[in-house]
Amino acid sequence: MKRVDRWPLGVLVVTAAAFVFGVLWRRSLNDIGQPSYDIYGFFYPNQVYAWRSLRAGSGLLWNRYQDCGAPLFAMSQVGLLYPVNLLFAVLGREPALLASSLVNLSITGAGTFLLGRGLGLSPLPALCAAFAFQLGWVATWLTSWSPIHIAALAWLPVALWRTELLIRRPTGRHAMLLAAVLAVAHLPGFYQTGFYIYQLIALRLAWACLVQRAGRPLRLIGLASAGLVVPFLLDAVQVLPAIEVTRQSLRSLQLEARDVGGAFSWSHLAEALSSQVAFPGNAAIVLLAVVALVGAGEGRWYRVSRTSPDRSHPSNGIRGTIDAIPPAQWNSVYFYWAVALVYFVLSLGPGSPLYDLYDLLPLGSAFRGAWRLGWVTNFALAMLAGWGAEVLLYAPSSMARTAGMGVLLVGAVVLHGLVPDGLHAGDALIVLGVAGAALAAHGAPGREAARGLVPALIAVSCLFIARPPLPLFGLRRGDIYSTHAATFAAVRERLTAQDRVMIVGGFPDFALMPKSSSLFRLPGIFDYDTLASRSYVEFFTYMRTGRRLRTLQDWYWIVDRLLLPTIQRRLFDLTAARYLIVDRRADRVEQALHGGIQLVSETDAVRVYENEQALPRARYVPHIIVAGEDDALAQLAGSPLDPRQVAWVSDAPRSGFVGSAGAATGSAEITGDEAERVVVRVQTAQPGFLVLADQYFPGWSAEVNGSEAEIVRANVTFRAVEVPSGDSEVVFIYRPLSVRLGALISLLTMATMVVLWRRAGRATGHAEPGR
Repeated sequence: MKRVDRWPLGVLVVTAAAFVFGVLWRRSLNDIGQPSYDIYGFFYPNQVYAWRSLRAGSGLLWNRYQDCGAPLFAMSQVGLLYPVNLLFAVLGREPALLASSLVNLSITGAGTFLLGRGLGLSPLPALCAAFAFQLGWVATWLTSWSPIHIAALAWLPVALWRTELLIRRPTGRHAMLLAAVLAVAHLPGFYQTGFYIYQLIALRLAWACLVQRAGRPLRLIGLASAGLVVPFLLDAVQVLPAIEVTRQSLRSLQLEARDVGGAFSWSHLAEALSSQVAFPGNAAIVLLAVVALVGAGEGRWYRVSRTSPDRSHPSNGIRGTIDAIPPAQWNSVYFYWAVALVYFVLSLGPGSPLYDLYDLLPLGSAFRGAWRLGWVTNFALAMLAGWGAEVLLYAPSSMARTAGMGVLLVGAVVLHGLVPDGLHAGDALIVLGVAGAALAAHGAPGREAARGLVPALIAVSCLFIARPPLPLFGLRRGDIYSTHAATFAAVRERLTAQDRVMIVGGFPDFALMPKSSSLFRLPGIFDYDTLASRSYVEFFTYMRTGRRLRTLQDWYWIVDRLLLPTIQRRLFDLTAARYLIVDRRADRVEQALHGGIQLVSETDAVRVYENEQALPRARYVPHIIVAGEDDALAQLAGSPLDPRQVAWVSDAPRSGFVGSAGAATGSAEITGDEAERVVVRVQTAQPGFLVLADQYFPGWSAEVNGSEAEIVRANVTFRAVEVPSGDSEVVFIYRPLSVRLGALISLLTMATMVVLWRRAGRATGHAEPGR
């Protein structure tokens, strides 16, 4: 790395720290901002459970405390393999959140700076671009949202930087480095941002081959394709289980219009344009992006390098070498403007011809929130702001500088008139400050100090003028989970291996929430997870509402709508929910369950009920009924048949056995209850079935008396195994092939890359790739 590039990277760490400690931490001291449920109700409890499971040597693959049991490691957004998340294993909650935010924001800024330098920007303009993205509303908002979201975004500019180096020099090593960066970008588990990264890389390669006429295009496309595919092989240990979970999850539902976002219209377009410019801290960045078009219009022009004093440029009298910026680099201004405009229109949602084309892409309709496409627009504008700063600070042509200054000032006046309430006063001052610094940058004394003011003003604009209203979310200090720890402990003492609990709290109440089950080791029947299995969500929705699952909203954000008058009591009892821990303010137990309950304990905030009708988690039934998917739930809820004597299955066992004739009795006792291994002793006089009210999921196998046995899906979402008469021991073991196969593929891919890296080094005669 060039020495001139080192100090800006240090500065970017400082500005990341300024946001983390000057904004996030300071706001947490005053409880400012809405606490992020994705941090406190999802991400952090998952981290606690995962690291606790690693230390215990069990439970990492399967979390028995949520949704009647659910996969954990395969839930990609746990992000256990993302290196930065190691901080959560060694630090407390808030220190780990702040430290991970600092690291991820530093990566965001450093990647943008290096990308700018790779495109030919001088250090200070590249720093302008880095500040605009690192401290802009998208990166800072995602930082406050959760580590899942900012960690994925942080690698976007790094991936584009490695793509530029591959375009410049298409070698195997550059392709491998791109693959390594993309592999790390996948590990936080937020694949929507990864989808955007791949789109940008594909567009950039197409631009390089078709517009910039890159040399050896076939070699470039071949190496780039390898660089895009190999990350999935490197991450196979996470990707294969994640694919398995996604295929089984409720995300297989067709997204509704409200899940995708608002519909496109010309009035919506005008409003969005106005708000983009009027947003505090944005005006200078947008105007600098427009100024970049001046530089692109100049074609090939020269900037002065200070590396050698043996030549001078006549236009500004500064001694130094003439360092030509290739036309292709300025041609990239048009590329980033095209990206900014296209993704801005896409972010407005379906309804435009452009979105119709986007929807045809593989996975184009797989993700929620079309407005998130605006993140790409924000990134593109940040890069363009760097080019605009290049024009104002380093254009040797006085005509280019004058044109850029005119665009900046006239644009500010025009925007002030177009925006309904005018530009924010702070934005106007920043624009005037940038213009003044750019003017002073071409005077004799204090030239470099004046140039340095431009990135400093961009940083000030993002850090101070944009606050408030951003960020929306705020961190919370102290123990926010243990208010009801004594109640949880008392319930845990009453529980047997045959029992579960249902936790009903308010929103957002992190002391009484679905993830309290994982934090306090209480096997629960509900969890807040966007990738819950489709079969369990179908069951739970029918149990809660008395109707079939319709949309994602039947599952998302229902933590305060669990106790409805429409609860189907027979389905509720099938979950083995013996105890209910309920916020007094949300207590609708009597209205929902209509009897069969007993108040066990009560405090000022929480009531604990016992469900006397709850069926045991493991039980023997003599018969099964084969029913189609559409009929099973209705039959389960309304059949007069005793669920202690019969279970409904989606497919008949391979043996063809469906049970013994007449009534029969038997018992089932759970003798071993671990996360990934459950042992049940069954005693019965006639052959029948063991029903275990744990989720049916790929990766579970069963043995009956030491012999492999088939697991059939029973009661829509649970497990059943055929058992003989007499005493039997049934052992359930979770060993998903997807994890084992994925680990093998990841190891083989890493070993292959090491071999290819060394061969590439010998072939080129150097140990490190050139930049």
